[in-house]
Amino acid sequence: MRFKQAIQIGRNVTDILKLPCVKGVEKLNDKAGFEWLQYTLKHGDIAEESDWLCEDYDGKWHALSDEEYHGIVDSK
Repeated sequence: MRFKQAIQIGRNVTDILKLPCVKGVEKLNDKAGFEWLQYTLKHGDIAEESDWLCEDYDGKWHALSDEEYHGIVDSK
């Protein structure tokens, strides 16, 4: 699979929310007090910090973990 663009999710919530594929963000936490942000894409995928949002040449967006992304990109 080839991508037109690939953006790794960092700590800047504002930049990620500006992407046309992102529907929203939710702040989550567990019982131990650990907090993280979870992004929901318009087609239902979920992504978190360090994941990649990748647009293919058909205009479809994909949420990939860092491992999945490098497995695709580094195999070329």
